[in-house]
Amino acid sequence: MNAVDWQITSKGAGGYDFAYFVSQSLSAAGRRLYLDELVGTYLGALADAGISYPDDQFWLDVRRTLLFCLVYPVQVMALDLTDPRAAALVREMAHRASSAITEMGALELVPR
Repeated sequence: MNAVDWQITSKGAGGYDFAYFVSQSLSAAGRRLYLDELVGTYLGALADAGISYPDDQFWLDVRRTLLFCLVYPVQVMALDLTDPRAAALVREMAHRASSAITEMGALELVPR
């Protein structure tokens, strides 16, 4: 059985999917705990399917798209932030995205 998530569809580097997952779907603590295992599983599954994704290209793609993933917490700021649940969601999304960007070295890609 296959599943397709039609919420956000786009064409791009595979590193985007990984970056989105680790910066939006995992808590910062979960990302820190499982990152190495997740990278190994992701790249291993691609290799098993005959897809070569060199480590240096994978990490460059992940780091670039982590920067883009900051748009998600910014977009949801359109929610009613007087609602405590909405405010907590925005805070958590911003924390997940910003900590991933910082800890995974994505800021190094921003020209100065």
